[in-house]
Amino acid sequence: MITTLKISCKKATGLIDKRQLVSLTVSETIQLRIHTTICSICRRYEKQSAWIEQAVKHLQEQKPKDLKLSETARNTILEKIIEKK
Repeated sequence: MITTLKISCKKATGLIDKRQLVSLTVSETIQLRIHTTICSICRRYEKQSAWIEQAVKHLQEQKPKDLKLSETARNTILEKIIEKK
């Protein structure tokens, strides 16, 4: 029983990432909680991951202001596209 609760850092970080997308099972939640209680590196990863997720959500909520390419940038991109053909 104890060995089934013990997980590697690779599995723990996978569960941290998975939790951002879907709910974890009870077993996964317990495994992750036990692991992060013991492992300071995975705790740090968990905090950083949560911070990044919040930052991305915040950026997605902001509506971009007038985002237009300058005429010079636009022409440069078009020239590069034409060169590739």
